Amino acid sequence: MQTATAALSCYWLFELYPGMANGAWTLEVKVDGTPAGAHAFEIAGMTETVIPKQVTPDQIFKMISPSLVWVHKLDPSGHPFDTSTGFVLQTGVIATAFQSIDSASRLEIEFTDGRREQTDQLLALSRSSDWAMIGVNTGTAQPLTRGDPGKTEVGGMVTVFNFDAGSRVFGQVLVGATGKTPGFGSRIVFSPSLSPEAAGGPLLNEDGQLVGILGGNVTPGSRVGSKGLQINPGLWRLLGVQNAAVAINELPAQTPRTARSLAELSAAGILTAPVIPVAHFKYGGAVLSLPKDVLAAMPPDITDFSRRDQIYVYSMWAQSGKDSKGEITVKVYDPSNREILGTAPKKISLSRELSRYSVSFAAAPLANGIYRIDLNWNGQPAWRTFIRVAE
Repeated sequence: MQTATAALSCYWLFELYPGMANGAWTLEVKVDGTPAGAHAFEIAGMTETVIPKQVTPDQIFKMISPSLVWVHKLDPSGHPFDTSTGFVLQTGVIATAFQSIDSASRLEIEFTDGRREQTDQLLALSRSSDWAMIGVNTGTAQPLTRGDPGKTEVGGMVTVFNFDAGSRVFGQVLVGATGKTPGFGSRIVFSPSLSPEAAGGPLLNEDGQLVGILGGNVTPGSRVGSKGLQINPGLWRLLGVQNAAVAINELPAQTPRTARSLAELSAAGILTAPVIPVAHFKYGGAVLSLPKDVLAAMPPDITDFSRRDQIYVYSMWAQSGKDSKGEITVKVYDPSNREILGTAPKKISLSRELSRYSVSFAAAPLANGIYRIDLNWNGQPAWRTFIRVAE
């Protein structure tokens, strides 16, 4: 728990059930590991009905861990540039988040026993619902048992595998909301948020059954690996935190038998083109107005625009290396990766002095929603940001 004031208030619900032992009980409270008080109470008159023994967190951890994998994205040269989580859904099938495979040229699946398998084959995926099914040899790793996500209640606890201090950590999070997000499918929202590496992992109920896939991203294409270029600060304010999962029943009941390669999916416009570092590019942003002086301080970046606004997208460049000529375009995409707006290519020749390239467009033709803006150098994204348009 976190608090912004000097006061901290919290409570616990202690459920009584048939078969619970009669006698004296004590609730001990610790703050940051330090004892802060205790409260003794007595339970009496409980029946002796025998109930099934509940699975303990330690048992769930030991049962699920061997079925988890790391999903490494590889670039065209075979180097990893982003890592997230996946798990064995069926024999020969790894489930993960769409964001965990998006923009990759190839995937490397790392199992808990150290075995690694490379593939570029996707059995099924959903850009909007943020899930993907990878076809790969799963060896002896066992599939997870599915539960019913419909029984996940607001205020209840679910279990996740997070990533902290270089290791997977196991714990519970509190469900804050459930239901359908228009255009993006069923979501389970929880707190606190998780690390980016946790995306694609399983969301488990109290019995260790699979009820969701961590991720639930509503801005497809926003995940940029460690080798991506600088992303403006407004991007992170817009994207928020890793605190959602897509319900497992969003996945198809029958696994497709025909796989498609990452190259095919990219050519079809289903995957997002990766951001390719360009040494000439210095920084960029989206604003409501631009100063006339190229070297003047830029106004703060903006992520939220009204449909009455004119949107300015700027980028700052300076020659770095021998090749100083290139072609710049700016394109605007919706969450389905459909190009909504685009500028004509402009050929520029850079110097060692800082120069600015900018374009503007009216927000009026855009429907309310979130849009991706790609700044391309010679046809490849060199920088990326996201904006939200509303009335």
